[in-house]
Amino acid sequence: MMIDVDYFKPYNDHYGHQQGDDCLIRLAECMNQCFHAPDVIVARTGGEEFGVLLPGLTAVDASHHAEALRMAVESLALPHAAAPVRDIVTVSVGVADSLTGNDTPYELMQQADRALYHAKQTGRNRVSREVTTS
Repeated sequence: MMIDVDYFKPYNDHYGHQQGDDCLIRLAECMNQCFHAPDVIVARTGGEEFGVLLPGLTAVDASHHAEALRMAVESLALPHAAAPVRDIVTVSVGVADSLTGNDTPYELMQQADRALYHAKQTGRNRVSREVTTS
């Protein structure tokens, strides 16, 4: 799963980098609470993006977890006066799975990133998934 904070640059520009860092910390804490199983890995992958590895779950199951995360972030109600759509911080999530288990971690990350791009292109504050069969 790849997670991107919606409209984070305007957030940083409006509130400042220290508040932006605080926002990312709150979101990381929220993710760690949502995904607290011992084999789950939550990591910041750069900037305002995070990655989550959910071993053993299908994309459908991971999508349910992603939607729960999206709603948990919304429930934080972190103010975002510079967002063009909502006045709170939201996230977009891309989920990928390999039905065959033959995909490399890099390929799964690319698939999740494509799904994330789709979530952002179709309105943000949503979950999108990609499943491969090769």
